[in-house]
Amino acid sequence: MDDARSVRRAAQTGTLQNMIAYIGDLIAERRAHPGDDLMTAVVTAQIDGRPLREEDITSMMLVILFGGLDTVASAMTFTAHFLAGHPEHRRQLAGDPKIIPHATDELMRRFGVSATARTLTRDFDYKVIHFKRGDKVVLPPLLYGLDDRKFEHPLEVDFSRKNVIHAAFGAGPHRCPGSFLARTEMKMFLEEWLTVIPEFEIDPDGASVFSPGVVNCISHLPLRWPH
Repeated sequence: MDDARSVRRAAQTGTLQNMIAYIGDLIAERRAHPGDDLMTAVVTAQIDGRPLREEDITSMMLVILFGGLDTVASAMTFTAHFLAGHPEHRRQLAGDPKIIPHATDELMRRFGVSATARTLTRDFDYKVIHFKRGDKVVLPPLLYGLDDRKFEHPLEVDFSRKNVIHAAFGAGPHRCPGSFLARTEMKMFLEEWLTVIPEFEIDPDGASVFSPGVVNCISHLPLRWPH
């Protein structure tokens, strides 16, 4: 088991190093040839008249790259898992594609995948909990969508639910800048998949593997459908 963990850690470290090298090339390219895009804005940004440090630019680029990579893919896995096990919802979407945009928000409310991690900058008391400076706190926005004070029967997926306001993309100044793109990708996934494969189910001979973390996902989802 320890050997397996070591191999995974080594693979993750190698992957991260490769991504940092890839981002380094992009940063150099944008410095040499700035454009009208988000990467150029990060590379050329200034705070109080001073350019960002190299490590800050790299960190921000990593957040942008990962933010648009695994979150949407993970949301797709939970959506596919739910629809595979709920044929009535699947057939409702396939039979009336016009409701897919609204259904996308309802599915994101119920299966929000990302969490927000923060480090406390000072001691703080909240009710009976005493937080200390430096403590790490993870706040899953999913919990907002499961609040029964805001949503009736919050654990149920209801495509006719009114005013589906969720926090899957965060809120305020920390709202995901790619939220509109992510929502469009989810909508297109449902439209295209259900057009080609309207009937599918979880393969009973396989096993779904759920992987919790800052971004929850289903790392293995065996599906089957008629040929």
